[in-house]
Amino acid sequence: MGMKWFTYGIAPADVDKLAGNYATGPTPRFPVSWIVNRALGGDIRTVERVSNDPRFQEAVIPAGNLCGTAEEMGRFFQMMLNGGVWNGKRICSEMTVRRSIQQFGSLQIDRTMMIPMRFSAGMMLGGNPVGLWGQQSRHAFGHIGLINKLCWADAARDISVSLLNTGIPIVDAAMRQLNQTGWMHNRLRMLTAMFLTKHLFIDWRKGERFFMAHLVDGDFAANNGGWQWSASTGTDAAPYFRVFSPVRQSHRFDPQGRFIARYVPELATADDKTIHEPWKQPLMTPDYPTTIVAHQGVKQRVESAFRAARDAWNQQNGHAS
Repeated sequence: MGMKWFTYGIAPADVDKLAGNYATGPTPRFPVSWIVNRALGGDIRTVERVSNDPRFQEAVIPAGNLCGTAEEMGRFFQMMLNGGVWNGKRICSEMTVRRSIQQFGSLQIDRTMMIPMRFSAGMMLGGNPVGLWGQQSRHAFGHIGLINKLCWADAARDISVSLLNTGIPIVDAAMRQLNQTGWMHNRLRMLTAMFLTKHLFIDWRKGERFFMAHLVDGDFAANNGGWQWSASTGTDAAPYFRVFSPVRQSHRFDPQGRFIARYVPELATADDKTIHEPWKQPLMTPDYPTTIVAHQGVKQRVESAFRAARDAWNQQNGHAS
């Protein structure tokens, strides 16, 4: 499947490319702290320190240090939805897929999260009327990892998902609002869509499917058209090089950071400037992760990518650039 990172552990030469792990949110108190100690063998700060130790990162620890990008994890779960096929190539048999997501045993209490859950031999399963992966999610399957991984797929909704913290407060706040409430403001829909497509260069169709699966007011025409406009692939994407600056949008429309503080509580005590750009004051925001991509240079990369696509099309069709 062309995976580079999706495996247990990481090569010593690539450790510096691995994102750091952060214990985000308020410090766990009893009884949550007791649950964390019981499940992980140490308090949350110890777990954070150990998971950032190169000795742990380089080791092969099944279910303990799975490494991967959001795109690669999404690729794996999409292959599962495809019945074991990826890009026309058979990766595993349909029987293997069915067995891996078949419920194993009865409903039981997960000892880490202390909630009722269905399990297969290797996956956490959804449920009806509500489950780990949302409402009416009996056909969904996935995994929540200790180290910044949240990925699942749902055959009923035809969607494969992988989420990570971006380190951009306004983007994280918007996506948390969507996951918690099923709604977000139109400006945030444009901002997150541009971030996915133009900062991360991820196919707009993946974001479009995710929105439709989670928006309570999801409308196919508006959602599909909005994503194409944001990705500059639609019929009215002018100018095509438009890229929203997350920081500028954050300062302009949430100047005191109240929206961010509501959905990203680990930044609730930050001042009006730091809450928009916590990477400038890392000692003041120790519970928030660093950015996964910088905004600087994004517009140039987008313009370069579109020029390359235009030149390739012209060459293929015999037109002058």
